[in-house]
Amino acid sequence: MARRHKELKKKIASLSALGAGALVFGVGKADANIIYSGLIDAHVGYGPGASNFYQSPGFGSHSATFAFFKTNGSFFSAPPSSINARLIAAYGCGCLQLAQNSGFLQTFVGGAQWTSGLVPGSSLLIGGRLWGTIRNYGVPTNTVTASPATTTTTQHPVIGVGLAPFTDKYALFQFFDGPNTLYGWIHLSYSVDPQIGPDPAFGPDLFITDWAYEDSGQPIAAGAIPEPGTASTFGLAALALGAVGLRKWRKARTAA
Repeated sequence: MARRHKELKKKIASLSALGAGALVFGVGKADANIIYSGLIDAHVGYGPGASNFYQSPGFGSHSATFAFFKTNGSFFSAPPSSINARLIAAYGCGCLQLAQNSGFLQTFVGGAQWTSGLVPGSSLLIGGRLWGTIRNYGVPTNTVTASPATTTTTQHPVIGVGLAPFTDKYALFQFFDGPNTLYGWIHLSYSVDPQIGPDPAFGPDLFITDWAYEDSGQPIAAGAIPEPGTASTFGLAALALGAVGLRKWRKARTAA
C-alpha cells in the first residue's frame, strides 16, 4: 500500500508540474513581441489639468523617443495689430520618425500599418488656434484736401490651424534599433474650440491614451496590444488530471 501511495504521489507531482509548465508557455506565447505602454491618459495643452509636455521612454539601442508639447506666442505688426498663437506639436528624436502629411502629423484609423508610401518626419505640427487684432486702414475721401485716413480695429480668428478635432485616431512611427527598423502606434484624441481669446478652455488639447510597438521588426496594426495571458488547452488538461489524482491519493490515504 505504501508503495502504491508513493507512486501515485509522484505521478500527481509530475502532472501538476507539466500543467504549470504549459501555463507558463501559454502566457509567453500570448505576449508575442508587442511592447505595450498600458493606459497612460496623458494630457498636453491648455485646458484644465493639462501639462506642457509628454515624452515617451527610450526605445531600442538608440533610446529613440517621441514627444508632444504645447507652444504659444504673439506676433506684432503695426500697433495695435497683433496675432496670438496657441499650438501643439510633435517630434521624434534618436532616429524615431512619425508619419507626416505636408509638415503635419498624419493620423489613421485603427488597423492601419506603416507602409513604404508614408513620409517620415521628425518635427510636426498637430494644430492650434490663431487670433488677433488687425488695423484696417481707410482711404482718404478727398485727395485735394488730403483728409487723414480713418482706421478701425477688428478681432479676426483664424480657424482650423493644422488638424481638425478628432477622437480615437492613431499616429504611426518607426525607429531604428541597430540594423532593424521597428514600427509602432500612438493612440490620440485632439480638441480645439475655434474661439477668439486666451480662455484656456478653448484649447488646443491633445490626449495620449496609450502606445505600442513591435520589437521583432514586423509591421504592427494600429491599436494592436498583447493578448491577455491564458493557459493552453494542454496545460489545463494536465492540471485537471493532477487535481483528480490528488483527490484519489487523499481518499486512499484516509482509508488506510
